[in-house]
Amino acid sequence: MGINLETIYQTDGKGQWWKREIKEKCEELIFIRYACQREKGHDGEHWSYMESGSYVSSLKGGGCCILPPDSAEYISPLDSRNEYYLSKSSDWIEVLDKEEISRIEQDEKEDQISVDRPFEFERKENV
Repeated sequence: MGINLETIYQTDGKGQWWKREIKEKCEELIFIRYACQREKGHDGEHWSYMESGSYVSSLKGGGCCILPPDSAEYISPLDSRNEYYLSKSSDWIEVLDKEEISRIEQDEKEDQISVDRPFEFERKENV
């Protein structure tokens, strides 16, 4: 499983900072292979999509259900997008708290936090 970030900070390199709160992804696997696409701690069934586009979900009491796109009961990604864990995340919010900015700029951050800074490219002459 990948890293579940809770907060992403981004700067323009000129003193302005923004952050986005990300909901952690559920860690449940469906059919041994497919990671649930809902947020961690959700109520209800676990679901995901297979490479073929089929909808796969867990069933109460165990087992799973696979619905191909041509099935009458198929649930499209557009219909399930409100339950998708990233849809539960916040929009980008400007960080105005000076202490929070200072802590981030000095790399005094907690786990589960990512900081994106502008890349500075220096052109060097061949010697």
